Amino acid sequence: MKLGDISRADLRDALAGAGCSIHFGPFVLRAKTNDARLLATFRHLYAHHSLANEEIADATISVDVGRDCRRPWRRQARLRVDRDHQISTMPSSMAGPLMESGLNLAIALRAHTFLQVHAGCLEKNGRAIIMPAASGSGKSTLCASLLNAGWRLFSDEFAVIVPESGDVVPVPRGVSLKNASIAIAKMIHPEAEFSPVVTGTPKGSVSVLRAPRQSVERSHERCRPGAVVFPKWSPDAGLQTAPVSRAEALELMIKNSINYSALDELGFRAMTRLIEEVPAYRLTYSDSPRAMAWFEDLSNRFA
Repeated sequence: MKLGDISRADLRDALAGAGCSIHFGPFVLRAKTNDARLLATFRHLYAHHSLANEEIADATISVDVGRDCRRPWRRQARLRVDRDHQISTMPSSMAGPLMESGLNLAIALRAHTFLQVHAGCLEKNGRAIIMPAASGSGKSTLCASLLNAGWRLFSDEFAVIVPESGDVVPVPRGVSLKNASIAIAKMIHPEAEFSPVVTGTPKGSVSVLRAPRQSVERSHERCRPGAVVFPKWSPDAGLQTAPVSRAEALELMIKNSINYSALDELGFRAMTRLIEEVPAYRLTYSDSPRAMAWFEDLSNRFA
């Protein structure tokens, strides 16, 4: 059964009670909230995701909305992961972004059977492109553009790699967009579905592009990596690409890794094998159509 098959009333009762356990690729995360507005957004974003046994979960993410004890006229959203103490608090209007942060945090903290890299990750022609990048690099805008061109979403946040085999694992969730990238994504992907825009967050205005149904339904299909691309948006850059040496690529990948150190020797072996197996490139762009053409040419080499 998928989350979208549950009635609004039953989902509300589950989220407000024991929680709703959902498959996100190899992970099962349990979500809980008492906020009606978050309920609607959550149901919309994850309608295509399969439900799991409610007694099983790798982590529980709770976003509760209530009055601020110091300012009782204000309502706040409070994030907890498992039994941890309160991790973060934001105005109640930002409960949606807070839940997305909690889901990301739960995966980052609980998934040490995999090597994780902060990166966009998409597949075409049977190979995954891993795009490690910091916030503001244009990574999410690229992901939205590639989805519109028929690529399969693995993740906008994580490249999840099996250390022993080097396979890349899909963990499809929505593509998180902020500020100007929201309008750009809606222009290039007019048929996509987005969550309501939330303004005034620490990152500015934010919205989530819902993961395509096909990407979610193919969550069990892993693949081999095809290339590593380090993207950066820069005004008036047009399109500039250059190969990256293995030594520099390894350094940049380790810098963007979430749990490389925690995996110790296993992480080192997995990372070095990845860099030895696939080419790495630096991509600087302001011309999205030319960037898309470059990615299509890259994917055609995998066919």
